[in-house]
Amino acid sequence: MPKTANIARTDIPAKEDLLSFTDKAEGLAAFIQSCPTPMTLAIQGGWGSGKSTMIQLVLEKLDKKSVRSIKIETWKFAHIAAEEDIPAAFAAEVYQQ
Repeated sequence: MPKTANIARTDIPAKEDLLSFTDKAEGLAAFIQSCPTPMTLAIQGGWGSGKSTMIQLVLEKLDKKSVRSIKIETWKFAHIAAEEDIPAAFAAEVYQQ
């Protein structure tokens, strides 16, 4: 069975880069570290496409002394029925980190 056969069966970031994201993660981390202003990034893709793995790889490459990161998992807000309550929940998540 190929090594990548079970790749999309878990929501846990991969410990091994089976999707060949390392070069992309290094490039994104270098861009983040060289950017003089604060920024917001979103990693989008279907379930099992490697979003969590990509985020983990980027975070590992960042210099923690010069970059402050906040990881928000937007799926956590899917249960909020009233759209107007989402900004407060989002702000609370940022504040907790």
